[in-house]
Amino acid sequence: MSIRVSKAGLLTSIQDLGRKGFQQHGVIVSGAMDSYSLRIANLLVGNDEKEAGLEVTLMGPTLEIESDCLVAITGGDLTPSVNGKPVPMWKPLFIPKGGTLSFGPCRTGCRSYLSVAGGFSINEVLNSKSTYLRGEIGGYKGRALQTDDVLPLSVPAASKPAFLSNELINGVYTSSWSVNYKEFVHFTKKPSVRVINGVNLIYLQLKAKVILLKNPLKYQINQIEWLSNGWTFSSASRKKSYCLKPSHKVLFKSARWKSHYPVSRPSNYRRIS
Repeated sequence: MSIRVSKAGLLTSIQDLGRKGFQQHGVIVSGAMDSYSLRIANLLVGNDEKEAGLEVTLMGPTLEIESDCLVAITGGDLTPSVNGKPVPMWKPLFIPKGGTLSFGPCRTGCRSYLSVAGGFSINEVLNSKSTYLRGEIGGYKGRALQTDDVLPLSVPAASKPAFLSNELINGVYTSSWSVNYKEFVHFTKKPSVRVINGVNLIYLQLKAKVILLKNPLKYQINQIEWLSNGWTFSSASRKKSYCLKPSHKVLFKSARWKSHYPVSRPSNYRRIS
C-alpha cells in the first residue's frame, strides 16, 4: 500500500545513511543529516538501521495513511499529530488506515525523521535510496516530496505488534516506553559549531586563519556569525556543505579560492589552466 502526500511542507526527502564509495566520481554521500535519529527510528519499527526514511525539515508535510502502518518519529520536535491530536516521539506508533499524520511548529532541532515498518518500496541508485537533490537522483524521483505524491510501502499492511497498547489514544496505538533520546541526541539553545583544518585552509593567509579559528560562535535569530569579525553562513550553503562568507576583507593567497560557492568534484580532480 502507500502513503499519500496531501501537503508537501518546506522540504521533505527520502534519506538513508548515504551513498558511500562514489565521491571519486563526483557523487556526494547525501544521506540523513542526523544519522542517529534515523537509525533509532528504524530500530523502533523493526527495520534495519540503514533503511531509508523521510527527513522532514522545519515545516513538515501532511501525510494520508492509506493502509495500516507502524511508524516512529525521531529527531527534532516538529510537533507531530495524527488527526489533529498530538502524538509522542521516540516510540513506535501504529496508525490505522485512514489516519492523517501532520507536523506543526518547530520546537527543537531542525529535522525530524519518520520511519515506516518495512521501509519505502523505491529503487536504489548507486547502492542507496538517499535523495541527492542537486544531482536529481535517488529518493522519490530524485527530488523533494510534492503535494499528491504517493509513496509505495514495502509492506502491504502492517499488523499491530502485541507489545503496543490495546487502547487507541489520539489516533494511534503506542507503547508505554520510549527511547531516552538524550543519551544519543543533544538539543541546546546555544549550539556550537566545530571548526577543523580542511584542505583549503592552506589558501588563507595567516591573519585570516587566526580570525577563522580563534573567534567563538554564537547563535542569532537567522544566522551564526563570528562575534568580532562577521563571518556568516552563505545562502550557497547546502545540507552538508556550509559555506562561510566574510563581511570583511579576507586575505587569500590565491585569487581562485575567493569563491565560497560549493562544488562537487571527484577526488582525482585536476585544474586545467
